[in-house]
Amino acid sequence: MSHEFRPGEVISYPYLWAWQQQRGETEGRKQRPVCVVIAIRNAADGNTHLALLAITTQPPQTGRIALEIPEIERKRAGLSDLKQCWIMADEYNYDIVERSWYIEPDQDILGRFSKPFMVKIARLFAQTRGRTGRINRLDQRRPKRSPSGTSPAGLLFLTTPARERPPQSNRSCDLTSPEVQSRQSAWKCRRHTDRSQL
Repeated sequence: MSHEFRPGEVISYPYLWAWQQQRGETEGRKQRPVCVVIAIRNAADGNTHLALLAITTQPPQTGRIALEIPEIERKRAGLSDLKQCWIMADEYNYDIVERSWYIEPDQDILGRFSKPFMVKIARLFAQTRGRTGRINRLDQRRPKRSPSGTSPAGLLFLTTPARERPPQSNRSCDLTSPEVQSRQSAWKCRRHTDRSQL
């Protein structure tokens, strides 16, 4: 029977840092503890969507958003062997349990943070959502980097093969324009709009 993941649980996971993916890497370099900050089961297909925050023993660099984990919470999370550690809130790995290459159905849980501390984590994560980098771990078989450049998605890091990239355009899509009534103009406008939403 598959484990039902809950926010606050800490598991071992090959976390992929944003800076590693920016360099074209697709696999986490090592297993590390991560915290489940979001766990949502899709009622339509039963899949469980996770947002995972990295836990590190390295002090956060200037400008990073992190929360130091108190000793009592380290013990609760099964991290008592770590003298000092932080949970990073300004980036996360996105994965789906039932489709994951890295999560087993009977995944062992290292521990779980208390509800009050988890509220602090969730609040910090929510406050940084506009600046939070999402690293998609669902399909690491996609091309590492397009020859024509990286995706304009910024920290979303979703790469589109060059042959699928829409052409550059400075046109704005005015759907009330008479020329948009033609099939060709409507198609160009739709492609431009799709690209702006990446």
